[in-house]
Amino acid sequence: MVIPLVAYSLIIPTLILVQRIISRYSLKYLSRYLPLLFSLIILSIHLKQVLLLFFLITFIIFYSLDDKKLNFLPKNTSLVLAFLLMALIVAKTLQENMTSFIYPLGFSYFIFRLIHYVVEKRRNNLPDHNVFDLLSYLLFFPTFLAGPLERFPEHFKDLAKIQTHKNNFSPDEFFYGVGRILIGVIKKFFGANTLANFIYPVLNAPQIHKPYLIFLSVLGLSWQLYWDFSGYSDMAIGLSRCLGFKVRENFHWPFFKHNLAQHWRSWHISLHEWIRDYFFLPIFGTSWGRWDSAQLRIYLGTFCSMMIFHLWHGLNSNFLVMGVYHGLALTLWTLIQEKKRKSSFLKKLFPVKSGYLNNIFYGVLTYFYVSFGFIFFFFPLNHGLKIFSQLVGWIWKMY
Repeated sequence: MVIPLVAYSLIIPTLILVQRIISRYSLKYLSRYLPLLFSLIILSIHLKQVLLLFFLITFIIFYSLDDKKLNFLPKNTSLVLAFLLMALIVAKTLQENMTSFIYPLGFSYFIFRLIHYVVEKRRNNLPDHNVFDLLSYLLFFPTFLAGPLERFPEHFKDLAKIQTHKNNFSPDEFFYGVGRILIGVIKKFFGANTLANFIYPVLNAPQIHKPYLIFLSVLGLSWQLYWDFSGYSDMAIGLSRCLGFKVRENFHWPFFKHNLAQHWRSWHISLHEWIRDYFFLPIFGTSWGRWDSAQLRIYLGTFCSMMIFHLWHGLNSNFLVMGVYHGLALTLWTLIQEKKRKSSFLKKLFPVKSGYLNNIFYGVLTYFYVSFGFIFFFFPLNHGLKIFSQLVGWIWKMY
């Protein structure tokens, strides 16, 4: 969904102004569901063909989990989760050849939010709410397309504050939101887009460029993706703050971390936490019974979590390679952390408290490794392998 910047620069301030006016005059129920109305206005511009589908899925899920309503619907939570997972897998499998009518943008985030909702509903961890509160959460337009993946209780808490006017207009909050939006715009339109103009011509035709230019361009790929993605997150967080919602952070200086584990805990944080809470812990965080091995669970869970993390972007060979590439490396890192408790050599090689130079060395090594992996995020597999092999061959000759 490409945002028409000029149109939205007029629409969004108008919506914020309307919300503040309504909140000022204590129209509590209208102010509570005004964010939902805003979302419908914005999303209808892009998703008018399938907005009804989102409504239908939401109503079916909501009432299928309510024992007191619509008794003709199945009340089995496992069936609901199976349906959501199957819908996501089928959609991702066919994504490459599907039109936006069949595979609407934001569908993956929509399904992941619903899975979170269904699981927490089964655990009785959700406050009392109605279907319009759920719609407001699922269709919240600042985070609908590219996250962050916020949780329903957080969204509901802010909705309740809007209704009870406990978050009356705060100039500090508003200007903080505007500042985050401006940071996001600078990252996306001046940082990522400008950098792309330099690196893509080199990487699209690596055979006619010198190896060091290819190497620098690959390092630039990671920054281009970071500025692009984190720029969208900044705009989403800022716009949400202007509307009275505090959305969780999604990035925390990922390229300044000293190992892969720290990096992936700082990159797309909300997705990482979602996979931890709804995949890793339920499956690999509990005993498997008679043949249980805690170490095996951790290693296998780490690898599978990275596979899910990357295949979530698309079920194709590129993301499969990225999942294996990072999954094996992160599993190896986890194994080293376990083994170095008994190995003095590993303790010296990977000290718990590293010095300044050690941190720089491992930080650069981590950054290089991650940047090489991003080749497969941007380019077809064959082309990516060609770039990757050229770089590895060039570095090998240097040493």
